[in-house]
Amino acid sequence: MSRKDATKKSWYEHVIFKILGMIVILIAIDQYIDYKIANKFDDSQIARRIASQIRPSLIFDHNRTIRWDSGGGQFIRDISVEMTKGEPSKVIISPTEHLNTPPILECLNYNFDITPKRTGKSDWLFELSSPSYMVFEGSPERKEWLFRLEIVR
Repeated sequence: MSRKDATKKSWYEHVIFKILGMIVILIAIDQYIDYKIANKFDDSQIARRIASQIRPSLIFDHNRTIRWDSGGGQFIRDISVEMTKGEPSKVIISPTEHLNTPPILECLNYNFDITPKRTGKSDWLFELSSPSYMVFEGSPERKEWLFRLEIVR
């Protein structure tokens, strides 16, 4: 083999070695980034923060006590629950900012038909009524009523 061929072969080997080295480094960086991201999603505080931004919600009772807040509390100025004959009949939500879409309200311990209506400039009134198939049964006696409110943005 001539000196020129040996130099050319050495140069090719050098380039191939550098390319393979760069590929290995890129794979290692990719694996490291995947590992760091997986660790962040396993962290419960990070997961709660993401959930509060994506689907802010809260759970409150008929006494207006917020039992659990997953980001929804920052959007609510006031909550009012009107009781009729021992069961809730109206819930009024006063948001801190104008919400174009009504929040989603559900009673966690009874199956009410819930109808949202806008009142005033930005408040939402939710009228609660027993579904027609449960009228004869009546609502159960409860000492507390729990509601879940999800902000739709």
